[in-house]
Amino acid sequence: MYRLPSPRVKPTTRWLQWLGPVCLVWAAMASTAGADDLESRLQDAAAHEQTLAQWTRQVEAGEFEEVLEATHGAENDPRVFNLRGLSLAGLERFADAVKAFESGIRLDPSLPELHLNLATTLLATGAGGRAMAEFEDAARRAPEWVDARLGLGRSLLRFRRYPRAREELAAALRLAPGDVRVLTAWANWQEVAGEPADALEAWRRVDAVDPTADTAEHLAGLLVAVDAAGAEAAWRDCLDRDPTRGDCAGSLGTALLARGQPQEAAELLTQAIDQESTPSLLHNLVLALQIMGDATALERVVREYPPAQGATWGVVATARRTAGKSSLALEAAQLAVAAAPQDLELVNLLAVLLDENGQSQKAIERWRWILSQDPDHARARQNLESRRG
Repeated sequence: MYRLPSPRVKPTTRWLQWLGPVCLVWAAMASTAGADDLESRLQDAAAHEQTLAQWTRQVEAGEFEEVLEATHGAENDPRVFNLRGLSLAGLERFADAVKAFESGIRLDPSLPELHLNLATTLLATGAGGRAMAEFEDAARRAPEWVDARLGLGRSLLRFRRYPRAREELAAALRLAPGDVRVLTAWANWQEVAGEPADALEAWRRVDAVDPTADTAEHLAGLLVAVDAAGAEAAWRDCLDRDPTRGDCAGSLGTALLARGQPQEAAELLTQAIDQESTPSLLHNLVLALQIMGDATALERVVREYPPAQGATWGVVATARRTAGKSSLALEAAQLAVAAAPQDLELVNLLAVLLDENGQSQKAIERWRWILSQDPDHARARQNLESRRG
């Protein structure tokens, strides 16, 4: 379900601002209208505000269809258009939501929440450039409104306008230093445009306020180059917080494989690849299983996820050769070279397997070709001289 565009202001605050000039108009009319007429108007206004409050509660409760039905024909108040727009967006009728917000703006362009909600909805339609203009309008009309500054800062960051994004996000941070949305946006800016140490500190602040799998994953990504143990701990935090996070499982598995722990690595990489198979994850999983000598699991993985990379087929060929399955190893080596014909190490492996499967002349031709490409290729020269001897 579409989440109500956020940030947005509580309507009651804006309603008080809206009532200001209305009350002044009524006061001026009092000299010509009777006291009873003025009291009636005030009662009607109060009833209207109560109705708006009820519709707002329904929007917040997700009763979008009910609000659209109730507000039909009452579109003479820009706040009603705002509620209709939120309801339409909640139903993922984004184009209609845009029209509703635009109608409200035509009635009163001074309400920043209409501009903000329009901008948020425009993002859902892919109109990022126009959305940024509406964020600008909302922030200009309400410079002390953190939601407007935050929305503008995020939009500027999306368009890589980093200096201006920093200004807006810094302003939002001053307005709401403990708001996790602001802290997260500030950390995102630091990660793409700031210094690594500042980005790390910014994400730690987010994690202290709202520890999630996402914050742990960001911390791990920043730590991996400077603190391998810290990165591993962060990836484990990510999985503790959300065991379904295949990206964290894959990253942790890869790190453990590099550290010489193939068994745990294989478990994590299996979890990751079951969610989303990528060439690098598949290669690392096959490599971990080859190191463990688990031929059964390796063959199962290859059947379920046929490799596309020559290097991965090379690992499969090596595993099969170690298991004494020379003919199957040759098949894997042929697939490896077909995928990466210029990889001299794979060609050398293919030549070795050709020789072991009684195809010595083809093996010799392969070794000669390797040496024509790289005369200093020691293994190919040694293999060729050994075969001649």
